Amino acid sequence: MDPILQFLQNQTLPANPTEAQRVRHRSARYLVINGSLYKRGFSLPYLRCLTPEEGHYVLREIHEGICGNHSGARSLAHKAIRQGYFWPSLHTDAQAFTQKCDKCQRFANIPQLPAEPLTAMVSPWPFAQWGLDLIGPMPEGKGQVKYAVVAVDYFTKWAEAEALATINAARIESFVWQNIVCRFGIPNSIVTDNGRQFDNAKFKQFCSNLKIRLCFASPAHPQSNGQVEAVNKIIKKTLKTKLDKAKGCWPELLPEVLCANGRSHNSSAVAVGVEAKQDMVSRDGPTVGSMGSNDPMDSIKASSDSVGSSRTSSSRKSELDEVLTNLQADPGLRIRMIEYDTNIRDEVRRAYLQKGPCQPRGHSFPQSNISGINRRFIPQWFDEFDWLEYRVSKDAAFCLYCYFFKSNFEQVGSEAFTGAGFKNWKKGRERMKVHVGPVGSVHNKAREAATNLMNQNTHIETAVSKHSEQARMAYRRCLIASIKCTKFLLRQGLSFHGNDESATSSNTGNYL
Repeated sequence: MDPILQFLQNQTLPANPTEAQRVRHRSARYLVINGSLYKRGFSLPYLRCLTPEEGHYVLREIHEGICGNHSGARSLAHKAIRQGYFWPSLHTDAQAFTQKCDKCQRFANIPQLPAEPLTAMVSPWPFAQWGLDLIGPMPEGKGQVKYAVVAVDYFTKWAEAEALATINAARIESFVWQNIVCRFGIPNSIVTDNGRQFDNAKFKQFCSNLKIRLCFASPAHPQSNGQVEAVNKIIKKTLKTKLDKAKGCWPELLPEVLCANGRSHNSSAVAVGVEAKQDMVSRDGPTVGSMGSNDPMDSIKASSDSVGSSRTSSSRKSELDEVLTNLQADPGLRIRMIEYDTNIRDEVRRAYLQKGPCQPRGHSFPQSNISGINRRFIPQWFDEFDWLEYRVSKDAAFCLYCYFFKSNFEQVGSEAFTGAGFKNWKKGRERMKVHVGPVGSVHNKAREAATNLMNQNTHIETAVSKHSEQARMAYRRCLIASIKCTKFLLRQGLSFHGNDESATSSNTGNYL
């Protein structure tokens, strides 16, 4: 990461041309904020780039800290990214870290195979259908508790659990009322096994009064309520990794286990529940590494939390506005791009491109003696070469695109249109055509970079804001409807069909 940081800060490149080209291309995905390197995320905020030592600390806190659940390598790397961190060997380091974890090796599943995708069970909306089951008996804890009742929503995969000393209809009814009905509303149905604590007149009457449909799984077939069985397995496995010799402390650790499970990235259910679960949590909470530890690594999270405020502070915005307001049109009066802060160079380039080249068409162009003949700049060249600029004070011509983008590609070729300026009016038109050159010339590369900068993908809200109010409302309605339909189909595990397909079509794509 050091070569990228040096290039963004000082425009310093490695001596090897191949490595220099690689650094240039990779640097487009990074930026420098307050002297620290950040990576631009596709759908996430900026990610703080860490050293391997800092990355190891972050992995340890996420993996086995207060909110850690000894998750696998893939989930561990996903959590680190969601916490706002990145380094090139993130996934490799996460794999190596989990392989060296003693508790993970002791309590990991014996078959080293990826989790089998769960069979999709359709639930129409969040918290409409819950699975209910029991765990136990377990080592007796405080208050003589040795059981746990677990409930899982089939749509969002959100889990609720409570430790119990005894299991009877009254305790189950109280759990459903307090943890499901009062928190998430009355569900449409509840799926349980055939245990007496569920299949009894009291609990059936409770469900009947609330218009809850009570469904029972097939005897000796736990797969009928597989969602809650899968969560039970995760809870028991996580408790094993957190408990040492004090097995009776599991009731106190149960909330931590639920918290860790609620923020986990599960590859077997990624299409049908994790996205909705992340919507509930909205964002991952801070890890123990960011809460009062005396470890010097605390500054990592603190600086990451300050990025948003520093980026959006009014002082920073006013500074950028002042720079853009005072841009000089005359090429001779412009500040060199290297003197601008690296974080605002693209904004400056974009502002100049929006203004267009400096073309003083009404100026009285002076004559110069060239080879014994008085010659001058011809204003008609502005019409033929849209990139052409003219500096009045030096009586010289410049190229708008090369002036701002040539250094991004290579430091070769004539500097006539970017340095001192072009003044040979005797062969002006021919020299300008030579400057443009073939398709792969430096000029055309610079022009392509300018086009890409002006047409680069922006946030959807920025793109929509350029249209009229009526068009914005129409675009936003279509966008929201498309996103809702897509999320619903993903969560239900259904195929995507196009709106112009027949009911008997076997095509499973072209939704959009």
